[in-house]
Amino acid sequence: MLLLNKAGDAISWRDAMTGLFMTGSVGSGKTSVMHHLVIAAMRGGASVVCFTVKPPDAAEYSQLAEQCGRSPIIYRPLEQRFNPVKLMLERTAGTLGSHEKIVSLIMDTTKRLQSGAASGDAGFFIMQAEHFVSQLVTLAIAGGVIPSFKWILDCMNSVPQSKEEAADLGWQASCPVCEAIRLSHQCDLSMSDKVDRDQAAKWWLRDVVKIPSKTMASIVLTLQGPLSQLTRNELGQILNDPDADFDPSFVSETPSVLIIDASTQEYGELGVCLQRMIKRALFESLKTRDTSANSFPVIIAQDEVQELLDAHTEPELLRTMRSRRVCVLLATQAISNITMAVGQSPQAESISQSICGLPGIKIMMANTDPETLSWCERTLTSTPQMKTSFGSKDQSSDEKKGQGKSSGKTSNFSFEYQPSVHACEIAQLKTGGPANKGIVECFITKLGPPFKSGKTNIKVAFKQINL
Repeated sequence: MLLLNKAGDAISWRDAMTGLFMTGSVGSGKTSVMHHLVIAAMRGGASVVCFTVKPPDAAEYSQLAEQCGRSPIIYRPLEQRFNPVKLMLERTAGTLGSHEKIVSLIMDTTKRLQSGAASGDAGFFIMQAEHFVSQLVTLAIAGGVIPSFKWILDCMNSVPQSKEEAADLGWQASCPVCEAIRLSHQCDLSMSDKVDRDQAAKWWLRDVVKIPSKTMASIVLTLQGPLSQLTRNELGQILNDPDADFDPSFVSETPSVLIIDASTQEYGELGVCLQRMIKRALFESLKTRDTSANSFPVIIAQDEVQELLDAHTEPELLRTMRSRRVCVLLATQAISNITMAVGQSPQAESISQSICGLPGIKIMMANTDPETLSWCERTLTSTPQMKTSFGSKDQSSDEKKGQGKSSGKTSNFSFEYQPSVHACEIAQLKTGGPANKGIVECFITKLGPPFKSGKTNIKVAFKQINL
């Protein structure tokens, strides 16, 4: 995949499939090394998927692709459509728990966009909103309607929020979910589907209008806020078209370069949600990839991975994608970024360790963060050395009485891991720029067989890429 030095050391495709994890402070040359890896993948005929954090990222990846003779597909607002709810429906059709997965996708996105809510009752209204969404999805599926964020938003916008509004049955004529109920009676449903449809329709038409107006208004607001963000302006153009053109399977079927131009610094939480949904869709598609028909590698590149980190998807990606010939390339400034992104759940520490530890290739750039330097030292440890210590001990009372003799000496054996590279060496790595004549240095370590030089830890110099 990528030749590292004149000694013939290289990161092969076989190595890359175990995953790559890169750390480096701001200005360490981390992005430049990532560009070297992406260029090698593009020239090697792989499919490359590039997620974006900074606004210039998409243009830089596009320029790299053109330099490699590849025509990138830049997935940006107004260019292509993506309906993640429809995609999840297709992926889970007829499988156990499909309904729950679709509701989970919608509510996970809603909860993320509601994360800043300060109301102490937010949890209650989220639960009620989840019940609303569950009933809506049931009725949409029964009526053959393709659910989307916009469709759910339209349903919530048409809900009567007072007894006076509910008394005027005209609201049912303009409510999309009522149309779905009418359509469902024209569909050939199984007995269990009819029961689910009837229960959901009964709840929607009879019980919803009985909810107190203030509670109803809060429930509607809980869903309206996030869904309005997802369906407005530029992102509204990229989401929710029932006849969506975007299909993540083409990445695994045809060597292609896909750039997601919705940087988190420009789009904020909306960009995070959109890119996480696309990543999840890619993951679901790659899990069923036929590698006998399409054996070329797929590279998923994520710089500043903590911005788009999914604590559940990422470890599973790293554990399972090797057999699908997928390489996950993750980069971050500091280990603490991963820890913070994972959150405070009881499993947070183990998830963080998995994300940092599972990749077989570790690339360490110049860093000043103490926790990261300590992690680098531990990762770059040499073979454990046996340490022997000798000492003397006092005679026991029995020995002093002449009942026995002792040499008075003891020996202890222990193992110590001596770091082959010290923190000060990592902190002093070259970071490019005129002062270093455009040279970026890093340490690379790998699991399994050593590099061609016979080492598992090597120091590598890259030429800085200026775009």
